[in-house]
Amino acid sequence: MRTHLQSFFDARTKFIVVTLSFVFAYILICSFFSPGWIAAAILAYSVFAVLLFYSIVKKDKLLLVFLLFGLVTGFTELLADYWLVKVINDLVYASPEPMLVASPAYMPFAWAVILTQIGYIGWRLATQINLLKASLIVAIMGGIIIPFYEHSAKGAGWWFYNDWTHEFWNAPYYIILGEALICLVIPWIFQRIENKKWLLAIGFGLLHGLWILVSYYISYLLVG
Repeated sequence: MRTHLQSFFDARTKFIVVTLSFVFAYILICSFFSPGWIAAAILAYSVFAVLLFYSIVKKDKLLLVFLLFGLVTGFTELLADYWLVKVINDLVYASPEPMLVASPAYMPFAWAVILTQIGYIGWRLATQINLLKASLIVAIMGGIIIPFYEHSAKGAGWWFYNDWTHEFWNAPYYIILGEALICLVIPWIFQRIENKKWLLAIGFGLLHGLWILVSYYISYLLVG
């Protein structure tokens, strides 16, 4: 068991886990003090910058490809946010701030961070166990971790949902299910782009950004 853990927690994995833990702690603290959108922007931009800086300094092309995928996904996800904000009128951003389409300007970077962190862990798991098990574990992680973000975001004064009757921890059921579906496919995608091909990462990023919209829509029909 110890050998397996040692082989799993290499230097890069430890770095990812540390950054993920920092994000958890930061969001939890913000949920108690309601600092507003500036704190969210600082978190998204700074953690993305740290991940990027680490990748460049370490000449880690694999992590750079994963970050590129996450960023392209994040910008494409603006379509899903538009649907949530403008079409079904369920997602509300709490205060006036710089926006892209219907989303805060920092949102693509926030998605890039969380998808890289969770996706990388799933990718590493897939090297230790089979892909199906890794995908299911990551789906469960997504169904737990991201709703924690959603819950904390309300207390932090970042955003909230209008759906008061079908929600858990301030996250609607369809959002929780949607996050699980979003994360389910990431280990498979990361296996496809681990050969460090930039165009492939961009293509999968576009597809996964659209998959976010599809995941929310399917989940909304099922449990919304």
